[in-house]
Amino acid sequence: MPGLVQTQAYALALFKEHDRQATADAISGLWAARRSRQDLLKAPAPPHLSMILDEAVIRRPIGGPMVMREQLALLVGLADTPSTVMQVLPFRHGEHPLLGGSLTIFTFSGGTAAAYEESIGTGTLLESSEAVDKRRRDYDRLRAHALPPRMSRGLIKEAMEALSV
Repeated sequence: MPGLVQTQAYALALFKEHDRQATADAISGLWAARRSRQDLLKAPAPPHLSMILDEAVIRRPIGGPMVMREQLALLVGLADTPSTVMQVLPFRHGEHPLLGGSLTIFTFSGGTAAAYEESIGTGTLLESSEAVDKRRRDYDRLRAHALPPRMSRGLIKEAMEALSV
């Protein structure tokens, strides 16, 4: 689940599981940093956000049924808006080159771009045009195999309704 679209309860459950020794202050600091980045999506002129979520993200229960239902409800609302497009890559697709982490591609005014690859404990900023172009091709292929936004919304609703509360 990309940090940009995590609810507070979902993020806190992840932070606590990742570092069971973390203090409440440390976890609070992590959430504050994540929330400040999320504020960009609520700006008067938000950046465009296109996401492809692996089906595992909507099926793996994090934080319990109530936390997961809240998280999935947020995703339902982001499936197709003027500034967001969200798609789900179904399990049946199998392996793909972006499995094992998350990828963010930033496109700046003037046409320059950068890619940021992230896993649970590391992040790498890629700025060379060759590296960014490869990630963009990988993303484009993934998008071609992902469900359209309306079908993605339906799959997320199905996963949400399957959670017992």
